[in-house]
Amino acid sequence: MKEGANYIVTENPQDANLIRKLLPAAALEKVKIKAGSGYSSLLSMAVALLAGKDNNVVIVADADSMKKTEYNNRYYFIKNYLRRAAPENQFKIFLLRPELESIFFENKEVLEQMTGRKFTDLEIELAKANPKENLYKLLNIERRDFPEIVRKLPSSVFDKLKESRFSVELRSHIMGLNHIP
Repeated sequence: MKEGANYIVTENPQDANLIRKLLPAAALEKVKIKAGSGYSSLLSMAVALLAGKDNNVVIVADADSMKKTEYNNRYYFIKNYLRRAAPENQFKIFLLRPELESIFFENKEVLEQMTGRKFTDLEIELAKANPKENLYKLLNIERRDFPEIVRKLPSSVFDKLKESRFSVELRSHIMGLNHIP
């Protein structure tokens, strides 16, 4: 492993592929994106990467809850777990409530473009409680089909998704990192 590298670690390949689509080329040049096979795998991989000299690790994980207390519990668990391997200035945690797919519900135009139908604000708010499953239902697909759908989405959808709060914060953080893998 190259010393002083930057990594983004996700819970699964699907999330890693989505993040690749959300980041501009300049940010992708600064990081290596690694996909775990679940929450525990993400934590193990992050600790192993942090054990490398001066590596920076960005965690992108689902909170799996809309409840603030459960979000906080998961966030501080991850933070304390990673602090066993490295100081806090070597890692950043992006914990999405309840999950990464919530970014599809931040901009109603994105969802309408993807599904070909109009939504009320109330429908969007209700769908945010379980965005992954609701997105699959709205697109009338099985979970296994989602990566192919993401691959086929037009760049105009990703241009709008890149404006989400998460995308902007992630891009800003990555561009501020000094190491190049």
